[in-house]
Amino acid sequence: MRVALGLAALLLAAAAAAAVTDLGALGAAWFKAAPGSLNAFQAMVQRYLLPGLWTDAVVPVLRQPAWLVALVPGAGLLALGLLLRARR
Repeated sequence: MRVALGLAALLLAAAAAAAVTDLGALGAAWFKAAPGSLNAFQAMVQRYLLPGLWTDAVVPVLRQPAWLVALVPGAGLLALGLLLRARR
């Protein structure tokens, strides 16, 4: 029950932040903040990892709303924290 309430609160906070900031897609927000680092990240992925990884995995993530991409690891960390706290 606690985890569900925590996740609901996190989702509401993320939605409120998205409404206030109007970040849009993660890629657009990243490009607004630091366009050079986005280009460097693309070059690193395509040169040192797999060229297809950029188009098949990274670009779909960059097209997602920024708040949603931040919500996923945030929810995971919240759940992990609650689990570790319950074990004490």
